[in-house]
Amino acid sequence: MVDLAAIPTEHGLCTFRPVVGGYDCPFDRKCNSCEHFVVTGADYGYWKRQEERWAAMAEGAPDETAREYIYGAFEKSSQALAGLEKALVALGLLEQAKELDLRSPHQDFFDPIWRQGWRAGDLVHMGSGRIASMDREAADGLDGDDAWVES
Repeated sequence: MVDLAAIPTEHGLCTFRPVVGGYDCPFDRKCNSCEHFVVTGADYGYWKRQEERWAAMAEGAPDETAREYIYGAFEKSSQALAGLEKALVALGLLEQAKELDLRSPHQDFFDPIWRQGWRAGDLVHMGSGRIASMDREAADGLDGDDAWVES
């Protein structure tokens, strides 16, 4: 479950406590590569549109090298999106995520589509089929709820 104190950023949430407390981000707001970046089911539509946009851009590339570069630049995001789809299917929320209209001013932020969130790095591991290292979990003394830590 996502902490209600998390702050929205780049179509996801930041869970880094000092930032949530109002301090500046020490990572220069590079959310896409931050271990504290969390994605919810409500973010699915945005990231799916981004993936489609990048694919269209890649297919319109002037040569194979440019196409491979564009696909490579968005590869981790596509893996994270695949992981998010798997997580949403497991919870029975994928169809709701596809139908969610973020333009509507009436949102129930206590709905599971908003409450359930996953670290972006965890989603990359889920989407790529790799098993994440549990070394950091053991070192930090985390409980089993924080599995899938990016190594």
